[in-house]
Amino acid sequence: MTKGKKGILIFLIVVVSILVLLIAVISGNGSKPEGQEVAVAKPEVQKYVLPDRDVFLNYVKEHFKQTVESDILVLDTILTDPVDIEVREYKLDGGGKPDIALTAYVKEMALGKQGELITQTILFITLDWIMGQGFEPQKQFIMPSCSIMRREQDNKVRVFGRSTYDPNTNSIDWEPAK
Repeated sequence: MTKGKKGILIFLIVVVSILVLLIAVISGNGSKPEGQEVAVAKPEVQKYVLPDRDVFLNYVKEHFKQTVESDILVLDTILTDPVDIEVREYKLDGGGKPDIALTAYVKEMALGKQGELITQTILFITLDWIMGQGFEPQKQFIMPSCSIMRREQDNKVRVFGRSTYDPNTNSIDWEPAK
């Protein structure tokens, strides 16, 4: 017998032995002894994991910057410093959907439409990112939000308002601070 034939023969013997052993295990242990519970391993459902928080924040900041630079969003001259965007909430809720809340900080701001435009722009970018992750915000009832504030002395803030995505109307609603 040649070496190649011996190798094939050994391989077949090993495979047949494994099959016989598996059949013996399955048929011999298929029934449970009385009075004992058999633990059934449930397959673990692979949950979605959000990408790193900084990856998300950099995406939002970069797209916001591009939106301002391309004059799609024209900021008032009163905004003497770029908008500083921070993430307040970034997690998956109990149902596995993204729960995202952002804050846009400005140095100064004139009251009026500017806060609404800034927060809506940030939410459009956020919704685009969420959809890019394979979610459907309207169908899955995902409601990201963005507040706009100014930092004050003594760790206080002045809140100008907040925009929230409403999946019922597929729109972004602005709520000025009271």
